[in-house]
Amino acid sequence: MRLISLLVFAGALLSGSPAMAETIRCTGSTTITNVVFTPEIRAAIKDKLGIEVEAVGSSSGAGFKDLLEGKVPCSMSTNAFEVLLTKAGVPADGLKVWPLGRDQVVAIVHRNNAIKTRTLTKEQWAGLYSGKIRNWSEVGGPDLPVQVIISADEGSATRQEVQKEIMGGAAYPADVRKSTTTKDEVAAVGVTLGALGAVGKGLAAANPAVAAMSPPLLSRDMILITRQPPAGFERLVEYLASPEVKAKTGIE
Repeated sequence: MRLISLLVFAGALLSGSPAMAETIRCTGSTTITNVVFTPEIRAAIKDKLGIEVEAVGSSSGAGFKDLLEGKVPCSMSTNAFEVLLTKAGVPADGLKVWPLGRDQVVAIVHRNNAIKTRTLTKEQWAGLYSGKIRNWSEVGGPDLPVQVIISADEGSATRQEVQKEIMGGAAYPADVRKSTTTKDEVAAVGVTLGALGAVGKGLAAANPAVAAMSPPLLSRDMILITRQPPAGFERLVEYLASPEVKAKTGIE
């Protein structure tokens, strides 16, 4: 009887081998962390591929630095690969880019801010984000001071891209409020009536406390970067590009 029990136990261990999942650790873009590597999608990856994904959000620049220093096998970025290389001062030798799709960055305001029903020009957005426009009434909204909220991390791709593409390189206002993470930024906008932020469309849609303005401010590529892809990485990227995952993330 004891021999039979041992054999049954050994068989259970063998049949349960997917539980011994490989682990792939990625750091970088909080947008990719929160939109692509959600708990639901990571659970599906583990179930279908036998791969445990540990995604740690910091910023695109910080994740790329981790990759270059050999701290992780994979970095996540919504910054263009060429921009990362230029800022880090390194060649592309030995690095591989894995496209995930395109993400849209939207301006977000408090859900009760009447400005959400209006369409603003790029020049108006530039004035709002740079602090040249200090009150929503100046762009047809309520008589309410504008409070710009951005990521505290200077390596944030969204922060950099809005500054470059929308603000024309102008500085953010001196009284800008800085958040630790993208989720914190969305949460802060959701509790501050006059707040203005900028985040990925998917992340904005997940929080009913904010309103995503239309049209989007800009769109950008979402990428993973590796030097030596870990085991199972190609299968992981293939799954992330599948219609099943795209339907959950909303990325193009």
